[in-house]
Amino acid sequence: MAGQQKGKLIIVGLLAAGFGILALGFLFSASDSKMKPNQPVNFPKLPEDTTLVTLKGISLGRTLFQDPGLSADRRISCASCHQNEHAYADPGVVFSRGSGTVHAARNTPALMNLQWKKSYFGDARAQHLSQTVLNAIQSPVEMASSIPAVLARLNQSDGYKKQFKKVFGKEDITEEKLKKVLVDYLRTLVTSNSRYDLYSRKESLDYTHEEHKGLMIFRQKCSPCHTGELFTDESIRNAGTGTTADQGLGQLTKKPEDRGKFKVPSLRNIALTAPYMHDGRFNTLMEVLDHYSNGLNNTKDLDSSLYNRGKAGIPLTNPEKKELISFLYTLTDAQFIRQGNY
Repeated sequence: MAGQQKGKLIIVGLLAAGFGILALGFLFSASDSKMKPNQPVNFPKLPEDTTLVTLKGISLGRTLFQDPGLSADRRISCASCHQNEHAYADPGVVFSRGSGTVHAARNTPALMNLQWKKSYFGDARAQHLSQTVLNAIQSPVEMASSIPAVLARLNQSDGYKKQFKKVFGKEDITEEKLKKVLVDYLRTLVTSNSRYDLYSRKESLDYTHEEHKGLMIFRQKCSPCHTGELFTDESIRNAGTGTTADQGLGQLTKKPEDRGKFKVPSLRNIALTAPYMHDGRFNTLMEVLDHYSNGLNNTKDLDSSLYNRGKAGIPLTNPEKKELISFLYTLTDAQFIRQGNY
């Protein structure tokens, strides 16, 4: 009996802790029952259009994020490919499986710090986070459903109608309401408490000599693209990874100068999100560094930041690569990857 009681207490404690972690993305204000956006002190200022949201709305968004019923075959949810314990990526999978037997055309990106992004997708084709929600539901290689079909299903659910009424005051479920609660949830996915963050904010000096050397190498050789505390400058560049099958931005614009350009991803939680690149071609961080140090070819389309004294590639010795990887591991945020477990 004592063991059972202790077990119950542990479970209750974990539930409470996990629910508190969810609120990391937004800070709770009891006066208006709203969540104030979390502004990490070492991050850029949040966009001015960032709005307050309700805890009930965030919870509903998370429920929908995990609901496979939004897909055509009712087997694939957003969380199927965006797993919280792997920084909302799909670990070990090159191209995630969609509804039915189809697979995505690109490697699943990790989801984090989305309200600071200027555009979305590897080719930067979307300017608003809500567009990613619609794409996931409607894309034939993802959930392969439609907004009318999803709304019809949700409006037939007494449970969902009650939840939407708690959030919006009315039980009818519309496209705008669906987008809002999903976007509100996605905006809670803020990662800002890695060992690097604690070191950067001078909250901890827990950094080894090798990790610090890796940080210095990173700032010297990688920061032109992976700049600032978000570890991306949000630009679109040619890093020598385009293929005949996927030319990134060039496939959209049809401009020769855009061929092979993909958006620079954040490196936060990078140790959890293999395989790497838009097509998942690299399984390890060492393979990625090998690509940048000696796997690039001199081409007119390659980004200028990847040249050193007229030669393509970032000069890196094997010891420097190991030090860089040690540093990159400090970008893992243990709090963030536990965020969904409540």
